[in-house]
Amino acid sequence: MDELEDVIKDICQGCAGRGQRVPAVLAAFIARTILESDPLLFSPEKELTSEGVDTLIRMSIARLCEKDAPSLETIKMQVAFDSTYVRFEEELDKSRKAREEKKRELVRAILAVKPRGSTDFETLTALYRQIFTYLLHVSRGGSGLPGAPSNTTAAEDPGSMERAVEREIAAALESVFPRIGLKSFVQLSSEEKRLQLEELARIVTGIRLFNREGGKGGAGLDHVEDAVATTVSDLRDALDAETAEQHDLALRYQETLVYCHLRQPPGVAPAQLERWAQELANRRQYGAYLTSLAEDAAASARRVQVHRERFATEMDELQALVGGRASVPKEHVYPKFDAIATAWFALDDELRVVESRVATLEELHQFRESYNMTCGANHPVYRAARLESHAKPDGGGAVDDEAEMAEAVSKLGGDQAAAAVAAPVEGAPSAASAAEDDDAKALDDLPTGARDNADVPVRLSVETTPEFMQLPLEYQGFCGWTVANRHGLLLPGKPALGVVKYRGSCYVFAHAVALKAFMDAPEAVREGVVAQATLAPELVHLLRLQDSYPGTSIAKILASRAITGKGAEPGQATAVAKALLAPAATRDASTDTPVHFVEKHIDPAYEWNDWALRRRALRLAQLKHCATTSQQTDESHFRRNNTTQVFLPKIASTQSRKDGETNPPVRIQYFKGLRGGPNKIVNPEEKPLETVNVDLTYHF
Repeated sequence: MDELEDVIKDICQGCAGRGQRVPAVLAAFIARTILESDPLLFSPEKELTSEGVDTLIRMSIARLCEKDAPSLETIKMQVAFDSTYVRFEEELDKSRKAREEKKRELVRAILAVKPRGSTDFETLTALYRQIFTYLLHVSRGGSGLPGAPSNTTAAEDPGSMERAVEREIAAALESVFPRIGLKSFVQLSSEEKRLQLEELARIVTGIRLFNREGGKGGAGLDHVEDAVATTVSDLRDALDAETAEQHDLALRYQETLVYCHLRQPPGVAPAQLERWAQELANRRQYGAYLTSLAEDAAASARRVQVHRERFATEMDELQALVGGRASVPKEHVYPKFDAIATAWFALDDELRVVESRVATLEELHQFRESYNMTCGANHPVYRAARLESHAKPDGGGAVDDEAEMAEAVSKLGGDQAAAAVAAPVEGAPSAASAAEDDDAKALDDLPTGARDNADVPVRLSVETTPEFMQLPLEYQGFCGWTVANRHGLLLPGKPALGVVKYRGSCYVFAHAVALKAFMDAPEAVREGVVAQATLAPELVHLLRLQDSYPGTSIAKILASRAITGKGAEPGQATAVAKALLAPAATRDASTDTPVHFVEKHIDPAYEWNDWALRRRALRLAQLKHCATTSQQTDESHFRRNNTTQVFLPKIASTQSRKDGETNPPVRIQYFKGLRGGPNKIVNPEEKPLETVNVDLTYHF
């Protein structure tokens, strides 16, 4: 539908006409939330008509152009943070892939060079030049990428810096891989050449880093090991300070709202309470994003520490190994160079990640004071709440007092279970501890496979659950019962009361009343949270309810290249618009169920005759008294299979001459007495001739 394709553009243009610049992702998200928040006006079972599209555009523009709206600012913050986070992740991945692709192209160029022999000096020279180009690209880390920060200062000449880098790499290449080594290099396989090139790049980079530490080279190599440590340390300090500030601010709203629910002070209208609840949700979302960035910064700090320690250790060992000696065996120093370069490359990649987190925090700062906060530190209601909390003997706040919270819920929420909860008596065993024991026993009675997805809520504690501190909490640790019954009020849960596991998910609650209500009716609480998120769309991502609202997903919108305007193909915008705005697809289906089920089960051993069964039983009973015996007779003991160990005759051979078929023995026959003697011929008639047979064999 062409109309659906142009809905997002019309919303953006309408907001621009009112002086509001709205991203396409935000327009699509607001349009989707409006569709799901009003099922009567926008039926999910019907496709949007032209009038429905005009109404949707008009309502979206009005919603996006609201002034001083904390809920709208929360949604804008969610879209902006997720978009920025995804954009920087894509840029990091794109730069990493570009560098790897450039390396593969250079390697393919090296592998394509095929010298005709060891005397093909021209081809060998071209191959050596290709290897030098490969090292020139790799031995610079992330700074070799387009758009990366330059290694030169304003006072340095880029041309002289480039020449210094080329001279240093050429000298390191000649020392590690001289030209004479090309003859053995060309004989290697393609995979062996790739591995040798990678190792050569690390060794050359390690030599340059070692020269940089000694002040004799290292042109173009930044001190990323120091820069990344400083950057991540500054980022963590800024996040810790701002997180503490936002925590105090959220605590101010929390105490004020709880005090209003408890005491109902005059002059506080329901609209004011709703406004404060929206501002509290905004601060909770801001603090959640700060916590997410703090977790990323902490993980980066751990990785940086490991790589820096490895870099420093290998560098110190290498300096101690080389010292003032003119030559050192390469089998001792080359592994050190390799390890130094590996740690430096890891630090260089980590620096890009930390810089992206810093940029994300800067984008988040635009929502630090994006609306007018109506609950300041000098607000009379907040001051009254603080005075009451300080007047208590234990100094605890209103949220920490479960009895007063139960009283407030019973008065304002109408919960019958809350009225039955009495204040705990000092020194007496609490009902919560007894319930924990019962739930722990019930959990142990469940089968192993049914514990994770039990349909009955089960309370977990530190004693019964070894991984108690690592359990993932639903609703980001907020009390779901309070959200459902207090108009979206966000109160943090108390794991000390116990974690309730229900259908594979873990829940925590702010007080015992909420916990007991959830144990009694878990589905009612879950449905109440979803209903509140429908009225306040900013709670969908804050409480991580994307599974309940598959259409209202920022990640789904960001995954579409047509919405972000990057790489959109023809016709893709129509598909995306339909996916975001079109109703869910439905189909008619039916099943054929028989009236009377016929169970077919044939037992081949079935016997209907009682007397046959009795005979079988007597036969089995008689077999129990029978014993199997055996004996050995004169005829049987000779039938035993005997085996003996014998020694086979040794195979012996002699070496002798062999007669070939082409070399038969030569037989020669001589006749004796033909001449009779000297000067006399014997007459054969007088004296018969004698024959002498002589076998002569000629050896060749």
